[in-house]
Amino acid sequence: MTTFDHKLDAPAKSRMRGRVREVSLPMLAAPDPHGYAEHATADGRRVFVADAVIDALTRLECQEHPNETAGLLFGRHFTDGHNRCTLVTNLITPEPGEVEGTPTSVTITANGVRQMRSRARRSLPCADPVGWGHTHPTFAPFFSGTDRAEQRLWTEPTSVGIVLSGIRDGNDLYHVYVGPESTLATALPHRKTREIVEQPVEAPIASRSDGDGPSWRSSRPRRVLIYRVVATGAAAGILLISAASWRTATSARDAADRADARSAAVSQVATLAGKRTHSGQQIAAHALGVATAASRTAAMTRQTTVTQLNTLGAQTAEAGKAADIALAAAEHALQQNRVGASALASIKAELDALQAAIAKSAQIAAKTKPQPQTKSSAPSSAAGKRGPR
Repeated sequence: MTTFDHKLDAPAKSRMRGRVREVSLPMLAAPDPHGYAEHATADGRRVFVADAVIDALTRLECQEHPNETAGLLFGRHFTDGHNRCTLVTNLITPEPGEVEGTPTSVTITANGVRQMRSRARRSLPCADPVGWGHTHPTFAPFFSGTDRAEQRLWTEPTSVGIVLSGIRDGNDLYHVYVGPESTLATALPHRKTREIVEQPVEAPIASRSDGDGPSWRSSRPRRVLIYRVVATGAAAGILLISAASWRTATSARDAADRADARSAAVSQVATLAGKRTHSGQQIAAHALGVATAASRTAAMTRQTTVTQLNTLGAQTAEAGKAADIALAAAEHALQQNRVGASALASIKAELDALQAAIAKSAQIAAKTKPQPQTKSSAPSSAAGKRGPR
């Protein structure tokens, strides 16, 4: 399955005024059958694919296996006098980053389309984009629903879509689909043809009716003889043997290319595995160092904890001794308080007894005290009448 992340370039708007006449496709003869494979649809459309295009697509599939990949096809649309034809001469392969492929899908990015078309304009200035090609590395060469949807973007009736399989099981290596409707084109054997076709005189693509431009010159078509060289008889047998030998050599070369590509892939995988192993060893050494440092830290922490526990134990013992001394002092003070209380009680009792004795002595003294004698009143009266001396 293939996805294009782009829009086909819109044709530039013409600045010419007046009536514009369209001319038919250019008239060309079929290419040399020794360098091209012919395919045709049931309605007569013909496609000539250069062997170099299939070789380039095969090499591209080997390089990107097992992922799908894709490229753009360039060539010409023309007519042979009876049918529409397409000549596919070149495959523009993608650079890294222009195509995103997986084992079941491929996407040509918008930047990839621009870059491939730019390279084609520089290297193939006379070629036109005529289609696209992609690979199916792990299954047969057929157009999926997604591929048919992408083929509809190519609106030319003879636009080409090629799909090449990575499976070499003796069946068809690739298939060719033609037009927006993705009609399957059948491969045709080389055949002898001698045709007489009518070729119109070359005319301007457009003319202006206001007289300020090239005028349309009508002329009768001229008959042209076109000869296609094809071997007959023994020459045909030699041609078939040569073609078979060439295909065998091509298959052997392709197998060697695939073996080289796979060997390179295995070497890259081995190198990557070695790098990952080295990285794993470095990570393991680092982890061992971290574990050793952690063990040392744990040992120091444990020793510090034991020291702190011992200090705390000694402090606890000293606090216990101080508590015992304080308890003994408290008991001694309590005992002294008890003795003092007893002495105080004794003193109080003695004071009470002394007070009682004093009170009793006072009572006795009061009872034994003599009464005072009473004096007569006469002397007092006499004394009162005595005047001053």
